[in-house]
Amino acid sequence: MDLMEGWALLRDRYYRKMELYEMSWENVDLNRLRLVGGPLGGPIAATRDDSKLQRVTSATLKPTIDVYSSSGVKLSSFIWDKGHIVKMAWDDIERLVVVLDDGTIALYNVFGDQLKRIPTKREEIRQNRVRDAYIWSGGVVMLTHNLQFFCTMNFDDPFTIKLRDPGLVEPPTCWTVIEPQLTENNSVQVLVGTVSGTILTVDANQVQDMLAPNGPFLAISVAPTGKLLACFTKTGSVWVVSADFAQNLSSFETGLNFPPYQFAWCGIDAVVAVWGAGEDWFLFAIGPFANFLKYTYREPLTLVPEPDGIRIVSGKKCELLQRVPTATEAIFRAGADTPGATLYAAFEAYEKNDPQSDEKIRAIAEDLGVAIDQTIDAASHEFDPIRQRSLLKAASLGKAFKDFYMADHFVEVCKNLRILNQLRDFRLGMPLTYPQFKLLGPELLVERLVGRHQHLLAFQVCEYLGLKTDKVLIHWACTKVRVKGPGLPDDDMALRSFVSTIANKLQAVPGISYAEIAWAAYEQAQKPKLATLLLDFEPRAQEQVPMLIRMRQAERALEKAIQSGDTDLVHLVILHLRRDKSREQFFDIISKHEVALSLYIRYCKEQDMDKLRELYKHQGKSDMAAYTYVKEAYAPASDPNTKRENLRTALTLYKQNNSYAAKATEEQIGLLLTQRDLEISLGGQFVGSSVSSTIYRCILMGDSKRASKIASDFKVPDNRFWWLKVKALAELGDFEELEKFSKEKKPPIGFKPFADVCIDAGNVNEAVKYIRKISQAEVRARLFIRIKNWREAFVAAKDAKNPSLLMTIRNACKDPPLQEQIDDALRSV
Repeated sequence: MDLMEGWALLRDRYYRKMELYEMSWENVDLNRLRLVGGPLGGPIAATRDDSKLQRVTSATLKPTIDVYSSSGVKLSSFIWDKGHIVKMAWDDIERLVVVLDDGTIALYNVFGDQLKRIPTKREEIRQNRVRDAYIWSGGVVMLTHNLQFFCTMNFDDPFTIKLRDPGLVEPPTCWTVIEPQLTENNSVQVLVGTVSGTILTVDANQVQDMLAPNGPFLAISVAPTGKLLACFTKTGSVWVVSADFAQNLSSFETGLNFPPYQFAWCGIDAVVAVWGAGEDWFLFAIGPFANFLKYTYREPLTLVPEPDGIRIVSGKKCELLQRVPTATEAIFRAGADTPGATLYAAFEAYEKNDPQSDEKIRAIAEDLGVAIDQTIDAASHEFDPIRQRSLLKAASLGKAFKDFYMADHFVEVCKNLRILNQLRDFRLGMPLTYPQFKLLGPELLVERLVGRHQHLLAFQVCEYLGLKTDKVLIHWACTKVRVKGPGLPDDDMALRSFVSTIANKLQAVPGISYAEIAWAAYEQAQKPKLATLLLDFEPRAQEQVPMLIRMRQAERALEKAIQSGDTDLVHLVILHLRRDKSREQFFDIISKHEVALSLYIRYCKEQDMDKLRELYKHQGKSDMAAYTYVKEAYAPASDPNTKRENLRTALTLYKQNNSYAAKATEEQIGLLLTQRDLEISLGGQFVGSSVSSTIYRCILMGDSKRASKIASDFKVPDNRFWWLKVKALAELGDFEELEKFSKEKKPPIGFKPFADVCIDAGNVNEAVKYIRKISQAEVRARLFIRIKNWREAFVAAKDAKNPSLLMTIRNACKDPPLQEQIDDALRSV
C-alpha cells in the first residue's frame, strides 16, 4: 500500500486529496442544481438553480429542497413554496438557514421541519428587497437592491441593525464578511469590492477605504483565522494580503480574466479556485509562493470550506483536500528519519518477527516519548481504521519500552477515534477530521446526532464520554410522540400503553423532565389526553404547572400547584384563571380549593379590595363584603366623604344578616356626622377620631356642654367620661373648673384621679385638697409620699397600719423628731 497515496507537493508542503465517499445519490444533475454543504462534516442541501435555463415539467414545477448526508444518503426532501431564495447555508448545529428576498430568515432541520421563521422588522428591507446575503453560524448580512447593508445577529434572539451607508452608486463587484468571532472588537465587518477598484470596510460605525491596489476585484475570501484575505483581480491574479491590507504576501497569475465559479481557502496555507463549464472543470490549489496544484474533473464541483481543509463534492465523489498533518508527514514521508517514522518501522519489523525491531527502538531511546506522541497524533488524523490500528499499535510498542509514560493522550485518542469511525460510516456520512471533532465538541456533536434522529448513537456517545443523556432521551421521546402520536387512537388503553413505553425508557434517568415531551404531544401530535398522561410523570411542579396552563388545563394546574405546597405556583395559576375565566367561573373554581381561596383573599386584602368584595358577594357573604367597605373607610388615605359613603354601603350589607354590626356601623356614621359638624363649628381635626378622643378634644376646645351631649348620645359610661374630663381640665390648667366639677356630685371614679392629674401638672396645693378627701388611708399615704408631704403621709400610713409604708417614709424623710414618732408607731404596730 502506497503510504503517500494522494499526496502532492506544493513547494515545501505536502497536500493530500482523499476520497471520503462514493456518492450514493441518484439522478442528481449538478449542472442544474445549487448545492450548499454544512461545515464540520455537515449535510448537503440541493435545490434548483433558477439562474440557469432549465426545462420545467409538471413534476418539477414547484422546486424542492433535497437534503443529503456527505455520503449522498438522502435525508429528506420537501417542496419549497415559501418565496424566492436569495441564499441558504448551514450553521454549526445543522440548521439550514434560508434568506428570502423580502428579508425573512427561515431555519429548518435536516428533515425539512421549520424550526423558526424570522420576518424582518425593517421596512427598508421589505421595500427594496434583498439582492444578496452572507450567512454564518451566528447571523446574516444582507445587501438590498438600494445597495445598503443590514446585519441580523443571533437567530435565537434576533435583532437587525443597519450598517453605515457605503455610498455605492453601482453594485459591488464582490463582497464578503469577516465574521464577528474573527475580529478584534467582535463586530461584523463587510469587505466591499467597488467598480472603482478599491475595497471598502463597512461596519456599524464607519466606512473605511482600504486604498487597495490591483483592483477591481471579482472575488474575495477570508481565511479561517480572519487574518488573511485572498482577492481575485479583474486581470486574473490571486492576491493574498493581510486583512488590514498592510502586508502584501503573495500574488499568482492564473491567466484567466473571468471570476472563478467558487473561491475559498483550504485551511490557512492555500487558496482553492474552481472554473469550468459542461464537462470541463478544473480546480487550482494555490500556495503561498505562487506554486499551485491542478486537479481536473468531468463534472461540476461544490466546495465546502473546513477549518483544516476543504471538502470537494462532485456527482460521484466526496473528497477532502487538506495539508498533510505534521505528524503524518513525519512518519510516512519518503525517506523520513524522524523518531515517529523509526518507531513505525520498528513496529512493522515486529509484526514480521524481525529482530531489527529491537535495534530500531533502542536507536531512538532518548526520543521515544516524541516518537510515541507522533504515532498517536498521526493515528488521530487517519480515516482508514486499519492504518489507525497500525499507528496505535506502534505507539503501544513504544510505551512498552518507555518508563513512566503518561497514557492519557493515548486513551483519549482511542476513545475519540472509536466515535469518529462511527460518525464517518457511510450510512451516517459525517466525515469529521480529528481537529474538527475537537473544535465541534461533544455537546454540539450530540446535538447534531439528535437533530438527525440518531438517538441511539447519541445516547451511546453520551454514556461513552460521561455526558448527561437527558436531552437525548427527551428529544427521542418528543420525536416518537410527533411521529406516532397522531395515529394513536384516543382510548385510554392505547394511550397508556404508549406512555408506558416512553416512561420505561426514561426511568433510567431519575428526575428527567416530561414537560417538553407533553408539549410535543399537545402542540404537534394534537393529543391533549396523551399530553396530560405524560405530564403526570413530570417530577417538578415548577415545570408541570406552567405546562398545564399552556395546555389550557388550568383547574388541573391549580390542583398540582396546591399539592406542591409552592404558593408562588398557586398564585400563578390563580392570576391565569382570573384573566382567562369569567368572574363566576373563576369564583366557582377557587371556592372548591381552600388553599387557593385563602391565598386569593389575602392577595385581595393587600392589593384589590374590589375583587374581594366581588368574591364575598358571589359567595353570599354580605357581612364579609361589608367588612371590606369598613376597612376601606378607615384606610389612612380615605377622605371624610369616601369614608362616610363606604360606611353607608357597609350598613346596607350588614342589615341583611348582622343586626349587631349594622347598629355599630350606624353609630359610626352618626359619629362621623357629629365630627364633621365639630370641625365646622370648632375647627381642628375630628373626623376619624374615636368617641373618647372627640369628647376629650371638645373639652380642650372649651365646649364641655357639647362633650356631655356626645357622651350621652353615644352612651359613654360615666367613669370614662369623668376620666376624660378630669384629664382635659388638668391639661388646660383650669383647676378652678376642675374643683367645681368634683363638687357636682360624688365622683364615680373617686378623688384619686383628681389628685393624680394635679400632681402630674405640678400643682401640689390642689392635689392636697383631693388627697384629703380619699377615704382609703393607704392610697392617701402613697399620694402624700409622691408630693413629699411626710407628716400627713405618716398619719395616713399609721392609720393604715402599714409597716412597709412607715419604713418608706422614715427612710425618705430627714426630720429626726418625725423619725422618732415613726419608730414609736412601728413598735406599736
